[in-house]
Amino acid sequence: MIVKKRDAQPEVIKALEQQSETTRDILKRSACMSAAARLSADVTTLRATELVDFFFAQREDWAVIHDLRMRVGSHAVQINHVLVHNSIQIVCLDTRYMNCLLELVGNGQCRVLNSTTSKLISSPLTKMAKDVRLVKSCLESIGWNPKRFGFNLQTEVRGGVLVSPESDKKNERYKASEVGIYPSEKMFTKLCEQDDRNNFKFLRGRLSSNALFELTSLLAQQHVPIYPSHLLENESG
Repeated sequence: MIVKKRDAQPEVIKALEQQSETTRDILKRSACMSAAARLSADVTTLRATELVDFFFAQREDWAVIHDLRMRVGSHAVQINHVLVHNSIQIVCLDTRYMNCLLELVGNGQCRVLNSTTSKLISSPLTKMAKDVRLVKSCLESIGWNPKRFGFNLQTEVRGGVLVSPESDKKNERYKASEVGIYPSEKMFTKLCEQDDRNNFKFLRGRLSSNALFELTSLLAQQHVPIYPSHLLENESG
């Protein structure tokens, strides 16, 4: 199920562009143009969103948040996609490198390779590990308190960086730690085929689809939009 859509919806971009053309407020015109440009260049690509939706949009055991930007204390968190399973697992995804090879080179860096370029970047695993910690730390404060039969359920939070299927298998570390690098479709297939015989899942049971939606909505409500809502309000007079 989809709890929050991708921010860069074509109709929203078009509405912002139209507002920039019709408003008499110079500041509003500039803000609309800036917001439209930022949405058009959003790193949460349409292809990645469509792939996530292909695997999870029609499932009742998974809830999806596209584009999650929030503040946790003094820290900014930006996650391309968040998946929440009804066994109270949260999976945070970075889809910026879906078409690339990633090589871990040490010293907190990775090498990104695609068909045309090769460059060194700060390791996205480091960012993802930080985002996972911040998501964990904020759950209690937002009212995230899932229960079953009166017992509190512990939430597992993991994260991963999606890469091209050709990336080196030695980078796949999803089972070994909270964060990892792995091919997107292989990862999605593994998540969709989670073994119900895992002991902790058997003991904890499952949330209903309604309860899963309500729980995931708590996280989606923390989202800070790229633009203020008043930019799309019609001017009076």
